[in-house]
Amino acid sequence: MSSLKDAVNEKIKSKTTESTSGKKPSYYTKQKQLSIDESCTSPVIEVRLHMAASSHTPTGNLKDMLKVESDKDILSALLQNDSIPVKALGEFLETERADLFNDTDDAYNFVLERIGSTDTK
Repeated sequence: MSSLKDAVNEKIKSKTTESTSGKKPSYYTKQKQLSIDESCTSPVIEVRLHMAASSHTPTGNLKDMLKVESDKDILSALLQNDSIPVKALGEFLETERADLFNDTDDAYNFVLERIGSTDTK
């Protein structure tokens, strides 16, 4: 009877190994990050816009997007995302792309509120 129990346990053990294909959680974490990276650099504007506006997008990805984006709608979404650090906002404001915004833009006013400034251009 012991051999029957051993056979069942062995089968259960092999099914568990087969179902996960031996992949560890770090594999899935890497795959998730690769997917996020691809979405943030997607040629489809709507995908990048969604990523820029999402509170679930990692801060590192948002900062990278803010450094290279040129689309005003995406930049606006990035500037209004609470996950963007103030330091990254300051770095962006030193670029020529910041000239896309003026005091009539929601993003401009949001950044002013975020940094606690009442200055206008």
